[in-house]
Amino acid sequence: MKSTSTARLAGSLAAVVAALPASTALANITINYASSTNYTYLVSKVPDFDQRRATLPNNGNMYCVPTSATNWMAYIANHGYPELQPGPGNWQASSKYGPATLAILFMGLQMNTSATGGTDLDDAVLGAQTQFLNSPYALEFIVIGQNASNSYFPTFDTLANHALLKRLVMPRIGWYQQAGSVLTRNGGHVTSMTRALRSGSNRTIGINDPASDDGDLSSQGTFSREEYPISNQVVVVDGMPRTMSKMVGYGSGWIDGYRAIIPIFGLTTSPNQFVLNYVNFAALGAETPVNLSVDLGTTIHDLQILPDATGAIVLNKVGAAAPVSVLNRVDFATGLIEAAHSQIGDIKALTVGRKGPIYFITGTTLSCKSPVSPTSPPQTVTPPGPPAALVFDDLADQVVVLDTVNKRVMRYPEALLDQAGAPIPPQVFQLPTNLVFNGTPFLAVHPLTGRTWYATSGSDKIFEIVPAAGGGATVNPLLLPAVQSIQSLQFDDLGRIFVCDGSVKGFAPPPPGGGTASPLPPTESPFLGLPTPKFFRIATSRHNYDAATMTLPPQQDIVLPTQTSPPIPDCIADLNGDDIVNGADVALILGAWGTKGFSDADLDQDGVIDGSDLGLLLGSSGACP
Repeated sequence: MKSTSTARLAGSLAAVVAALPASTALANITINYASSTNYTYLVSKVPDFDQRRATLPNNGNMYCVPTSATNWMAYIANHGYPELQPGPGNWQASSKYGPATLAILFMGLQMNTSATGGTDLDDAVLGAQTQFLNSPYALEFIVIGQNASNSYFPTFDTLANHALLKRLVMPRIGWYQQAGSVLTRNGGHVTSMTRALRSGSNRTIGINDPASDDGDLSSQGTFSREEYPISNQVVVVDGMPRTMSKMVGYGSGWIDGYRAIIPIFGLTTSPNQFVLNYVNFAALGAETPVNLSVDLGTTIHDLQILPDATGAIVLNKVGAAAPVSVLNRVDFATGLIEAAHSQIGDIKALTVGRKGPIYFITGTTLSCKSPVSPTSPPQTVTPPGPPAALVFDDLADQVVVLDTVNKRVMRYPEALLDQAGAPIPPQVFQLPTNLVFNGTPFLAVHPLTGRTWYATSGSDKIFEIVPAAGGGATVNPLLLPAVQSIQSLQFDDLGRIFVCDGSVKGFAPPPPGGGTASPLPPTESPFLGLPTPKFFRIATSRHNYDAATMTLPPQQDIVLPTQTSPPIPDCIADLNGDDIVNGADVALILGAWGTKGFSDADLDQDGVIDGSDLGLLLGSSGACP
């Protein structure tokens, strides 16, 4: 529920987008932004690979997810990241049909795609993430995946906000049987989003659809885009009312999720502000990164990036004698502050589960604020010892709590209470009794091993907790050279260590058994050295996959569309992405004259920009289709 004091932040991304020129072309991404209800977005020169191929299992009928992901991988490789598989090239050329097929097959293997069951959400995220981790660009992208659930209802606006932040989006489209306002899902599909328009309540989405081929299983169809009006409607799904976006004219398709490739970012803080720090937009435009400061008005006591990377949950406190702890949700795209929870009492720390619930500790209690019922009181349990720090373990779907008094770690399931409302007892692991906790403790979970690590503000070491048989645990200390007083601890997707002690410091993944950590070279991360006295949060790949509900046959994305709109061909001579071929594009050709290698200006794809490219451009003068 929105706070009555909802405010637009002066430093929000919306303000920055609005400050851009009327038409800004960034690596073929064009954004015309007037407001959150009036904008256009277009990304051109995105491959439109056919998923149906004779050499793919089951003729590729279940390969929509790996095909849509390969669209974006090839686009990124063509725009600044040539060593990302499948590499750069003219992917429309007939000579590229075989390499494209191999790229889609390989992506399907990474995603564990089934010839009969398609691709599960968790495998889709892991497979795309693996493509980056196995490239020189492992440090520059994360992958997010979200399916509609009882607690999360993405709409066209959700996807458009990601796109306006220059994130590469793959819409998940569910096919629904409709009886009045009640929808029942019976399959789905995944595409690549290349267009978004909004003017008030009028919305349009453009997609490169891997299912829109010419029926030829041995050659590539013409790359093109399809566009569909969006109709937002209040419907009932699984007994719950929700607002969903129908793609009018696209069979029985409704938007019910997405996967997104996101340039990595990190949050640093000063007492009242957090700053969004971006690596770069090389694949999405060569402009200088924009770092944005957001002032919350009061001291930030904790913050966490939301699992869909659209915003952050921030802990503020009001009053001194009897403080009121306030959890605010800050939206990165719109700049809106939304009250998520407030209560009398000193909340000490918080974490966010991968499916959206917010966990926090107050006094001797652990609480969970469910996104399903945001106005309901939080679930609360009293651990067998006073909680001092907590973190969510995505691999185990558990809340990990540290008790520094009794020297133990407790692991709770993501649902703190059973169906009868009774507290679920935690797993308890006894730490060595001779441990000393100096200062404020922090917890983090290594994304590859699943092991919990802790740090304290009074130490230059971090400690790996290794569970042992019988409920015990050993601890391996790891020295962080040149660290003074640790204020936050986190791992990135590679398992590298990030802490802050007045500035951001990074270290290589911890060696087995502890010892001394190896500092990262300055070139390993653009965040190193950034000033931040209290917190540093780095974005990581996450998804909200639920094995209990998302493996059911109606939830599988294995059904191809039955109705489509006419294709809109790509306008390859529109070099600045403004939907018209004119003198501005000629200027770009002339500015790149004589350069060799793959380029958007190399219209004939012969490896050099010369008179033949200019001739093609002049022959295409005028408005794009």
